[in-house]
Amino acid sequence: AIDDDCNQTGQMVAGLLGWPQGTFASKVRSSKLSRED
Repeated sequence: AIDDDCNQTGQMVAGLLGWPQGTFASKVRSSKLSRED
């Protein structure tokens, strides 16, 4: 990896572009929503 496997490239690019980011999730929940195809 170009960041020496330190997982820094995504955070640095997001910071420079002013984009929000999520770097850690301790729990992910999904709700069952109906979907129209």
